[in-house]
Amino acid sequence: MWLHGCGNGVGPSRLLDALRSGPLPEGPGYVWVAGETAMQRGVRRYLRQDLSLPGSAYKVIGYWTDNGEECASRWAALSDETKQRLEEIWATDGGGEEVKRDRYEHALEEVGL
Repeated sequence: MWLHGCGNGVGPSRLLDALRSGPLPEGPGYVWVAGETAMQRGVRRYLRQDLSLPGSAYKVIGYWTDNGEECASRWAALSDETKQRLEEIWATDGGGEEVKRDRYEHALEEVGL
């Protein structure tokens, strides 16, 4: 499915709603999605948690950030302790990359990023 003009930084994205509204094809496959970073978190959460797809069945890429300069400023304003806590998520053992990504994205949302 190709979606054009479903947000593009001008309005709210319709990508997650479109993904939820249509069934995925039967059988093995691969979901590849790219778009605005914060919006992609919801897409990835839907694929991983709602549909229970394994990480090998999808790739979700946030390749631009709405209000990127503001986001960078908010990151810079975080305490060193908070930044270290975020970075340590990736260094922990166990859980695998997808579990770590879940933790990291949740932690980012907790600090307003």
